[in-house]
Amino acid sequence: MTKRIISLILSVAMVLSLFTGLSFTASAANVTSGFTPASAGSYSKVTDVSTLSAGDEILIVEEEANKAISTTQNSNNRSATDVTFVGESIVIPEGNASVQGFTLEANEGNGFYLLVGEGLYLYAPNAYGTATNNYLRSTDSKSTAHGWIITNNAVEAVDGTNRYIIRYNANNGNPIFSAYASGNVSVYRHDASSCDHQYGEGVITLAPNCTEKGIRTYTCSICGDTYTEEIPADGHKDADNDRVCDVCNAQMYVRADGISDGDKIMFVYPDEAAPKAAGPKAANGTYLTSVDAQFLNDMAVAADALIFDVEVNGSTYRFKNDDKYLSANGKTNVSFADTPDENCNWTVTFVDGITTVKRDSLYLRFNSSAPRFTTYESGQKNIAIYKLDNGTDMVDVYFVDQDSNAKGYVYAFGNGNQNADF
Repeated sequence: MTKRIISLILSVAMVLSLFTGLSFTASAANVTSGFTPASAGSYSKVTDVSTLSAGDEILIVEEEANKAISTTQNSNNRSATDVTFVGESIVIPEGNASVQGFTLEANEGNGFYLLVGEGLYLYAPNAYGTATNNYLRSTDSKSTAHGWIITNNAVEAVDGTNRYIIRYNANNGNPIFSAYASGNVSVYRHDASSCDHQYGEGVITLAPNCTEKGIRTYTCSICGDTYTEEIPADGHKDADNDRVCDVCNAQMYVRADGISDGDKIMFVYPDEAAPKAAGPKAANGTYLTSVDAQFLNDMAVAADALIFDVEVNGSTYRFKNDDKYLSANGKTNVSFADTPDENCNWTVTFVDGITTVKRDSLYLRFNSSAPRFTTYESGQKNIAIYKLDNGTDMVDVYFVDQDSNAKGYVYAFGNGNQNADF
C-alpha cells in the first residue's frame, strides 16, 4: 500500500513538472479609479514597434473615429474619448483628464505591461479559455498573463487565444474600447523631446449661435503649434417669454394636450437629456429622420424639424407638410402621399400625459437605437406633440396720476397678472 501511494505522488509530480514556467492567474478584481491621464504634448504614430521601450508613454487610438481609450473604466470596458489631430500628430492639451496615458513596463515573459496608474494595469480577463465576453478591465495585480504584444496595427494580450485584441466599438453612440477576437488600433507615442506646449486660454475664431457650434483656437506661445476645440451652441433664449427666440426669432412650440384644425405641430421625443424631433423623410422613404431639439421653459425648438399642418377629418387627423400627407403604409413604414387616403387618417389621444398617435394597430414612435420616427405595432419610445402657440396676448395700459404723471403697465390677458411697468 505504501508503495502505491509513493508511486501516485511521483506520477503527480511528473505531470506538474510538464507545466513548469506557466502562469495560472485567477480573475483579478476590476479597478475603476486612480488612473493617470496622458501627459500634455505631442504624440506621434508608432510605425516601427521595435523602437518602443519600457518607460515610453503611449495612447491607444482609433484613427478614423478620432477616439482614444479614456480614463473612464466601466464594469467590463473602457469608454472612448475624443483626441485632436494636428497634422499627423495627436496633441494632448494642458489639464487633460479624459485621455488615458499608458506607460510601458517590461513584461518578464514577453511584450509590455500597460501601466494605467500607480500599480494599476490594463488586462483582458477572457484572453484565454473559451468565455465569449469581450472584457477589458484594470487591475492592481500583475502576472505575465497581463502582458501585451504591440504590433504596427494591433495591441494583443500575450499568448492570447480568445478575447485578447483591443478594438474600438461605436456602441450605438456610447463608444468604447474592449477586447475582442480580432481588431485593429493604432499606437501613438509621446515625443518627450517635443515642445512643452503652452496654449493658454485660446481665442474664439468662430462664434457659436443658437443652433450651431463655434470654434476656439489654441496657439502654443512657444512654437506656434495650434489646435481647435468645438464650442457648444448657445441655445435659444426667451427672456421676455413671448415664445420667440430673442436672438434668432425662432418660434417655440408648447406641449399639446389637444390639437385642432389648423394647428401647426411637430412630433418630439421628449427626453430631457437628448430631445429629438421628427425631421425630413429618409432617402429610402420608410421613416422620418431625427433632428436635435432643445427645451426652454417647457417649450421645444427644433430648427430642422418638419412642421405639420393639422387637418381634422371626422374623428381622425391628417398631418400635412409641403402639401403632402403623412401616411402609414405598414410596420416601420411611413411616407407621404400627394392625395390623402385611409392610410393618412391618424387617431390621436392625450391621456395622463401620454400622447398616442396611431393608425389602426400601427403607432408612430421613436426608435432610440436607430434614431428615427416611424410606425411600430409595439415597443419603442412614446412621442409627444408640440404645437405652435404665439403666447399670451399683451396689452399696454396707461394711467395718469393726480399730478398728471403718466404710468404705464404691461398686462397679460388670461392670468390678470401685471408683468412689468415702465
